[in-house]
Amino acid sequence: MNVRPLNEKKYKISKYRFKELYYFCLQYNDWTKEIRENRMLSSIEQGEGKGNNIGRPTENAGLRNADLTERVKLIEQTAIEAAPDIYQYILLAVTNEGYSFNYLKMMKGMPCEKDKFYDRRRKFFYLLSKKI
Repeated sequence: MNVRPLNEKKYKISKYRFKELYYFCLQYNDWTKEIRENRMLSSIEQGEGKGNNIGRPTENAGLRNADLTERVKLIEQTAIEAAPDIYQYILLAVTNEGYSFNYLKMMKGMPCEKDKFYDRRRKFFYLLSKKI
């Protein structure tokens, strides 16, 4: 992990909590892919292993997709709340490794400067920590 944790005294988020939030966000792309594919998951893949759910793969997949959709919405809504004007760049930065300020500015055309970007990214993690 090459992302620096937040200032613990200022944001009241320990470095371990920050890592938890950071890795939670990195799962975003996997979740959106799984939702898109709408895979049919068996109860064993979901870790339930009880006989009463084996015959309901469609229901189980629907419940899984509902859970994943809530997680995806949480991340997206928090990005919008943290930075309505640049939320799509904040979303890219927190859900992908290697999407630095320089990459977003030069390759993606982000319309803000470094201080604003990092301030909004910190605000995103602060708000997400409060929501989870």
